[in-house]
Amino acid sequence: MNTDNQFYMAPTKVYGIALSALAVILVGCGGSSGQDPLMLQNSNGSNGLNGQSRDSANSALTPPGKLPSSAIFYAQYVQNSSITGTESFTEYRYIQADKSGDSLYVSLPEGFEGLAGDPSVQNQKVFGARAKSGDPLGIYKSTAISAVGAVQILPPSYNSLLGMQISPNGKTLYFIGEVVNASGNQLFSVAMSGGAVKPIDYAESFSLDASGKKLVYSKVSGGVSQMFVRMVGATGSTRLLTDKFNDTSPQWNHDATRVMFSSRRDEKSYDLFTVKADGTTIQQLTNTPDMDERGASFSPDGSQISYTVQSTDTSKSGLFRAALSDVAATAVQIKASPDLAEETRWSGSGGRSKSAGSPLTPPAKHRILVAKSNDSAKPAKPVVPSPVKL
Repeated sequence: MNTDNQFYMAPTKVYGIALSALAVILVGCGGSSGQDPLMLQNSNGSNGLNGQSRDSANSALTPPGKLPSSAIFYAQYVQNSSITGTESFTEYRYIQADKSGDSLYVSLPEGFEGLAGDPSVQNQKVFGARAKSGDPLGIYKSTAISAVGAVQILPPSYNSLLGMQISPNGKTLYFIGEVVNASGNQLFSVAMSGGAVKPIDYAESFSLDASGKKLVYSKVSGGVSQMFVRMVGATGSTRLLTDKFNDTSPQWNHDATRVMFSSRRDEKSYDLFTVKADGTTIQQLTNTPDMDERGASFSPDGSQISYTVQSTDTSKSGLFRAALSDVAATAVQIKASPDLAEETRWSGSGGRSKSAGSPLTPPAKHRILVAKSNDSAKPAKPVVPSPVKL
């Protein structure tokens, strides 16, 4: 297996709303010693409906080929207007750090939410899909973004899916979803072969480390979003930070010694921070009252980060990269756009996975976290499905 061309995805949000299938959220953890769980080689970018890729930037089909070993992946919302109406979909794209090679990976049509890559099966993807508008989401696996011919992992049981990640050994799927007739987003796990769903905790975003043994996730606790750490299979979690700020979108580094996250500590904007895995030594990376920085990911060698910016000055919004040692002095905008999903992932960086994204809505203002704690809430009873081939 060529780990240089692997990546995976996990949960995310667009600015202003919860996003159910974020753009390729690739491995994002500094250092090259970790292994990226998703190999996506010779992908043809099929949208699963007509077998073609729609590239809004190049207006051409993206040819098959290996994904680059060090590229920044992101997602953007696209609307195509025609005589028959307006079609909305999400493009998963990748670009080089020097701004070159902006290319389409895959398009996710309306009715699809969640996206993750299988590290054990080349080109296989896991996604959520609805039979028709308004129906619950089921979870499927296939080499094409289409429920036709796909293997069902879980039957239609979810109102929404906020993110998916497959364990490094390819055996377990982790995802955040809201169960039909239940309240609140929960983090679940299920075998890739299907079977019983295991509720872990309420959560808004999460990251599984490169070893597949440790989870970090955010959830609303005490009226604000807080981060928690849990060993896979354990019954309890440890609060990572004991502050009263909104801390969200956590991501492990390659050896799970630090977590990078976004936090709104000045009540004005979201900035980037890192913290040690034991909750000590918080380091602030950005301080921009007029911009929100989120969805950060480490480069393969851990020396740089990619992230998205949203600002009322739309010329400042878009995809950025910077040196970890001095983000403020080295930040470079590599793609200007106000319509990007929050998360980014830098391929070949060996660590955490991410995914999420679905019919996006052009981001307006920040998603407001509901001031309600789920600490004592009992997780909704999960659905126990049987895998069925469509």
